[in-house]
Amino acid sequence: MLYRSSILAVLLLALPTVRAGEILDRLAATVNGHALLQSDVDEEVRYEFFASKKPLQDLTPRDRTAALDRLIDQELLREQMHSADFTSVKREETDKALETLKAEYANTNKDESWTGALATYGISESIVRSHIETELNQLHLIELRLRPSIQVDSETVNAYYREQVLPKLPPGQHTSLEEAAPTIREILLQQKMNESLESWLQALRSQAQIQRVDAATGVQTQ
Repeated sequence: MLYRSSILAVLLLALPTVRAGEILDRLAATVNGHALLQSDVDEEVRYEFFASKKPLQDLTPRDRTAALDRLIDQELLREQMHSADFTSVKREETDKALETLKAEYANTNKDESWTGALATYGISESIVRSHIETELNQLHLIELRLRPSIQVDSETVNAYYREQVLPKLPPGQHTSLEEAAPTIREILLQQKMNESLESWLQALRSQAQIQRVDAATGVQTQ
């Protein structure tokens, strides 16, 4: 996401006049003094709809609220990346992920080109790349912070195998516990990490100074 400084937001809001035809970007929220603009929300919505292949005409106010919520959480996580033990993903990793996405798009979309799809959603490849970089950095941070504290014991793996794997196997097919255990353990780890992530974000939100701005009235709310 393309973040702008809070100073820029203040200057934009303080401008006394706007030239004919010029659109003034408005403040959507602040997170610990960092400004999120309506244009950031619009970009987040367009990228999300592009990634999920949803038509923009289906956009609702709830989608914009959800997009702002994601941006707030992204900013809270971005603040956690300033620690000495965090290393941002390399450019090569982002480039590889972008090329993978483009290849997957080409394989699953025969009616519209990648360039045409970007134009349909009003975004550029550089915007897509920026979002991918943000997502990879967040995944790296979450792995770094949460995975070491999560344990999955053998009994939990065994229970998942008995209750979730065996009943779903086709007749005549057999997958042993030993074969399935690594995959099951990773599934359970990811589930616990998702739970821990939500708890972590709730704690970060409670400690942060977050102000939202009503788009219609311009009134700030907690």
